Amino acid sequence: MKRLALLLLFAAACKREAVVTDTTPMDTREPVSIRYVGAPELPVREKPDDAAPVIATYQNGEAMSVLTEKGDWVEVRTGDRAGWAHTADLVNAEGKERAEADPQSQVKFKVMPLPVAALRRAATAAVPREQVLSRT
Repeated sequence: MKRLALLLLFAAACKREAVVTDTTPMDTREPVSIRYVGAPELPVREKPDDAAPVIATYQNGEAMSVLTEKGDWVEVRTGDRAGWAHTADLVNAEGKERAEADPQSQVKFKVMPLPVAALRRAATAAVPREQVLSRT
């Protein structure tokens, strides 16, 4: 009886679990420019529409890789995918420099976004982001 219980317990422990893999392709397009969040908070939406769901939110001063421009909207990289943000909420490098030079400015600009190749290396090697930053 004990052997049967142990055998059943062992069989349950060895049961095969389904492997879950993310098959979503990584967005590898090269950015057309780097812009910085000039608004207090920047919602990045799924589509270039104010009614579209927000997929990510960035804070004032964070760097963004711009992939395309479409009227009042820009397509930006959000990690391994892309989303849409209002062009008016972003500043270019000159705007960033003016804000950094202004002693009254509350903007604190962040580290530039990592290139896609560095993100892939980090994801496949399970290397912490800080180590990837020190290598690039």
